[in-house]
Amino acid sequence: NADLYGQEVMASVYGEMTAEPEQGYDFAVSFDLDNPPGGDPEDVLAKVSNLRRYLLGAPFTKAFTGLKEGNGSGLPLMTIDWRPSEAIWIKPADQRCTVVYAVNFPEETDRAIARVMLQQFAKESSKINGAPPCSYSEADKPPMEVRDLPMEPYEQCCGFLTFVVFPAHISSDEKFDKAVALLSGFRNYLHYHIKASKTYLHMRMRKKVQTWLQVLNRAVHEQDTPAEKKTSSGKTFKRAAAS
Repeated sequence: NADLYGQEVMASVYGEMTAEPEQGYDFAVSFDLDNPPGGDPEDVLAKVSNLRRYLLGAPFTKAFTGLKEGNGSGLPLMTIDWRPSEAIWIKPADQRCTVVYAVNFPEETDRAIARVMLQQFAKESSKINGAPPCSYSEADKPPMEVRDLPMEPYEQCCGFLTFVVFPAHISSDEKFDKAVALLSGFRNYLHYHIKASKTYLHMRMRKKVQTWLQVLNRAVHEQDTPAEKKTSSGKTFKRAAAS
């Protein structure tokens, strides 16, 4: 499906709210504020405010629906070209759905922090009961699910992170929506924590520098005047400073 099931999912969510978009746009919604569709203004508000989440989550919604109904193997491998050196691959199946992220950032500091975070995701996931299995792969060793695809654009990325979703993770409507929301917004989540980590490191550095400055300010400086000395006979003298 060329639009990764975007039109299909958006039509199912917004239904009668869909409208003919203006020239240059692909999708539009319209509704009466005094008479909202379904009679529930809170529901309409939630749908409109989450439009981006429903659009980006469309391929996840389609794949998880196939997983829930047991016919996911009939769906193709879906590729979301997120950025020139980043992508998301969704591989549906009847008993599991595999989601692979190729993550990259332009700044070297962000790349270093992102690599550590991706590795920690894979390490800590096994300690959380009920969490989807997670694994990290280096950029030169992509996961088996995407190894046969063209990987040249992602050779310099931070690495690949793979999540495996099972039917138990989407068994209820609440779990289903949460899984779609979290996985479709994973890159933003990661970017937020990278910025938070950099802020924390800068705060620690500033605090350390302030501590050092306080130590230097409290230090007693040596006097420049020559120290008074005594001879064996008891006479005192001052050694002249070297010129």
